[in-house]
Amino acid sequence: MGLYRSRGYDRRDDRGPQGNSRVPTSPNDISFFSRRVLLVLGLIILLGLGIYLLFAAVNVFLIFFTGVLLAVFLRGLTNGLKERTGWSDKLSLTLVTLSLAGLLTGLFFLLAPEIGKQTDQLSEQLPKAVEQLQEKIQSNEWGRRVIGQQPAFTDLMKQIPNALSRAGLLLSSTLGLLVNLVVVVSVGIYLASAPDVYVNGVAQLFPKPQRKRSREVMAELGITLQRWLNGRMFLMLTNGIVTWLGLLMMGVPLALTLGLIAGLLNFIPNIGPILAAIPAVLVALMEGPDKVIHVLVFYVVYQMVDGYVLTPLVEKRTVSLPPALTITAQVLMGVLLGTLGVLLATPIVAVGLVLTKMVYIQDILGQDTDLPGERHSQKKADQLQGKREPRSSV
Repeated sequence: MGLYRSRGYDRRDDRGPQGNSRVPTSPNDISFFSRRVLLVLGLIILLGLGIYLLFAAVNVFLIFFTGVLLAVFLRGLTNGLKERTGWSDKLSLTLVTLSLAGLLTGLFFLLAPEIGKQTDQLSEQLPKAVEQLQEKIQSNEWGRRVIGQQPAFTDLMKQIPNALSRAGLLLSSTLGLLVNLVVVVSVGIYLASAPDVYVNGVAQLFPKPQRKRSREVMAELGITLQRWLNGRMFLMLTNGIVTWLGLLMMGVPLALTLGLIAGLLNFIPNIGPILAAIPAVLVALMEGPDKVIHVLVFYVVYQMVDGYVLTPLVEKRTVSLPPALTITAQVLMGVLLGTLGVLLATPIVAVGLVLTKMVYIQDILGQDTDLPGERHSQKKADQLQGKREPRSSV
């Protein structure tokens, strides 16, 4: 004991003269220290694995949600066919599925050669247009100053052709895209063929007093997604046709492909039309500055008509979403989840708004709020009431 005290610390205390922890020297101390290190490393590995599984689960959820959108689209067409013909549910769904498959196949064989040819030309012309744009900017003194102050702009202009080629390769030859497409189609058909089975299965997860309410929430979600899809499909078709005809009348090359791009990207509200204008402007750049001005004016005017006339009219009959919330969700999901997150951000926002209104505002706060499904049901009730009322004789 005296020996330990003469060295400045007690044997019963692990602290040295300055109060610092004593370095483990015995085999037991080293074993304890190693176990702590291994425990910390194990926790770090588990945390990384958990984050990886979380992102993988989110990607699986996005693919499943895409299948849900397809199922909602199929159910909407099936219900419409049933109401007009009185055919059975299975027969109507089969006819709808076969008709869509036949339509897509016919369009593919009819338009694929021309679209493929124009796509090849587009992939060749866009890098040249980017280089030409860069040369024109550098030929101007003001442009040289801007590029000199912003070197990242030059790097960005150099990376655009490579990014476009990588994107085209990804969309055309990725095996994962084909697998995801098969999964989406399978999920969509199975959900559309027996929606009550899956709705009842989800309802069973809730306590008995909440099962009826859960079915009401899921029914409202289905109506909201269906109405949003109907409006978006109409806007996509209108945008694609108008863009194709407008570019064709102005003599812009590759008008069919550019119109198809505009229609497809219109699935993404707010951001999609801006992205669709970029390749059209670059293609017009190859034809001269006058053509660029005509294309820019066309896109600006049409997007103003679309944003201030067509979209509000469609949303008034379907689902209205706050633009600021939609853009924020698109940017956030694009940063976290990539392209698929941007594509599905808007319908996910629509689902989130319905859940917030029904679960939080109505059930928790006990306040009334407007729902798209209620407007839809009231409209159908008014139509049925109008049919039942006898016509007045003159």
